[in-house]
Amino acid sequence: MTSNQVSGDALLDAAEHGETVVVTRDGVPVGEFIPRSGATVPERTTVAEQLAELRRKHPPDPEFGEHLEKVVRELRESAGDGVREWLWHEK
Repeated sequence: MTSNQVSGDALLDAAEHGETVVVTRDGVPVGEFIPRSGATVPERTTVAEQLAELRRKHPPDPEFGEHLEKVVRELRESAGDGVREWLWHEK
């Protein structure tokens, strides 16, 4: 790889795949980019795949809305109209 062809992504890709890259300038080797010993290529996943896995491991609570309504109702009952003004800045 010549100095004009060197890019961070290309070097990282090569290292991830266990390749050693010799960098040259005008045909003369000036450096070497080598993979770290024992390094493994991490499994790549998309954000959508990560979110699907998260939802699989931690499914949403189907009763969340009911619980939230109950808490709001109890808060209103215990504190009266002052809560509405405080929470929603209504007057």
